[in-house]
Amino acid sequence: MIWNVDGYEVEVLITGGLDVQVCRWDNSNKIIYVPGAMSNDEVRWTIRNIQQKGGHAPHQKYYAELDIFGRVWPVILRKGTGKSYLSGNMIFCFTNRSVISNNFKMHLKQQLLDQLLLFYVSTWEDRLDKLVPQIGFRKQDRHPFIIDKKASRISFDKRLHRFELMYIEYCVFDALTLYFGIDESQKQSYEIKYFTSAKAIQKTLAYEYR
Repeated sequence: MIWNVDGYEVEVLITGGLDVQVCRWDNSNKIIYVPGAMSNDEVRWTIRNIQQKGGHAPHQKYYAELDIFGRVWPVILRKGTGKSYLSGNMIFCFTNRSVISNNFKMHLKQQLLDQLLLFYVSTWEDRLDKLVPQIGFRKQDRHPFIIDKKASRISFDKRLHRFELMYIEYCVFDALTLYFGIDESQKQSYEIKYFTSAKAIQKTLAYEYR
């Protein structure tokens, strides 16, 4: 595919690897390989950086063993500041560190979980056409979430990052339907549409928070 970025025509080819590779970069042809999971914004950022570096791929370092959301994710470490985020099958992390410590890994997990929970809350607020006044995060041993109607608040367990994405979304769905008093038949219709493995999810959560 040909991309036009800042007046430069660049042929962008998809690779199954994690590295950005420059196949050719001269006045007549500009060809690069990028990971298939890269977003459009990431591809534009890459092209601009290659141009600034005179045709060299931007240096990227990967930490390939961040265990979160039920699987191991590759993490791209980039110099600078900003919030870490998920994109496709990768985690992008802004840091000036060359090595991720265990403490930093826990901070990264919490940051990603907070973002994901807020995204799912927003998604289900739209589907239910209702708004939750306050969302909080704290460590909880017996429940994935706690509803406080007096404070108009739902607090989610800070360790939900150990579960798969579908489990986390189900916790948000379960919390919001309970908070808003959605009747059981309507809740079941949502489960049939969005959570085909709802029974298995419920069983796993009940075991983990027993």
